[in-house]
Formats: sequence, C-alpha cells, structure tokens
Amino acid sequence: MVKSNLSFSLIEIIVVIAIIAVVTSMGFANFHRQQSDQQLKAETRKMADMISLARKKASVSDTSPCVAGLITNDKIKKYEFLIKPSTKTYEVFPECATNATPERITYTIQSNDILIITPAVESSIFFYPRLMTETTTMTVNIKNNVTNRCCQIDINAAGVIKEIPCAECPAL
Repeated sequence: MVKSNLSFSLIEIIVVIAIIAVVTSMGFANFHRQQSDQQLKAETRKMADMISLARKKASVSDTSPCVAGLITNDKIKKYEFLIKPSTKTYEVFPECATNATPERITYTIQSNDILIITPAVESSIFFYPRLMTETTTMTVNIKNNVTNRCCQIDINAAGVIKEIPCAECPAL
C-alpha cells in the first residue's frame, strides 16, 4: 500500500480548528467592546443634545411648554436641565413666569450597563434668555460598567457644552 502525502493528518486539522476558534473568540470580544463603546457614546451624545436643547430654548425664550389652558402670553424665567443619577433620568423644562406647570422633556437611560456617576446627587443647571447659566460649571460623567469606560460632558459658565472623548474610568 502506497501512502499519499496529499492529505492532512487529524492532528493538523485539530490545530487549525483550534487556531480559528481562538481568532474568532478574540474578534467577538472586540466586537462586544466596540458595541458597548458605541452605546456609551450614543447616550453621551443624547445627554449633550438635551443640554443644548435647554440652552437653545432659553436663548429664543421658547414659551410653548408654558402655555396651559387660557394662558397664551406667558414668559419664561429660565430653562432647567435636571439630572437624576439614581433613576438615570434627565429633564429639560422651563420655569414659567405665571407659575404654570410646564411640559417636561424627559429621557431615561435604558441600558443597565450605563450609569451616571457624577454628579452623584440630583443636580441642575439653569439657562436664561440672555444665554447665561446660574451655576458656574457642571461636569457629567457617564460610565459603561461592562467596559469600565467613561465619557464626560462639561458645561462652562457661558453655557458652552463640551464633550470629552471616552476613556478608561479613573479609579475611585
């Protein structure tokens, strides 16, 4: 019987399958990390957009959320961006001059992996029609627990909103 050298041995096939499995698992881990990072960036962008919305509504003195019943000539005193870390929610709403109950724009972070880590307690920043903020600054840090990465949003005294690129979370 003549042995042919054109075929693979069982050990060679097993080694190749093992190498393919290792490379594939590394790809899945990297894909999951990228997906988690994209989710964190998207949540950070949504929050920055809501802060920007409060600023824009204040700058144009948008009174539409103040109109309740017969009150049609209401004025706003300020717009508030309220962040509630314990419930992972944030809101934008005006303070109406007539003390009408305004409509609130509310958003809740749906992912269990994303947390608001600072501010640690319920906090607000106010925007006035003349584009000034009441508080000097505010920093919001959003964390993805799966990847231990954090994104940051800074609001300065002039109301300028700056997103800081995501990075590894600092040790607390």
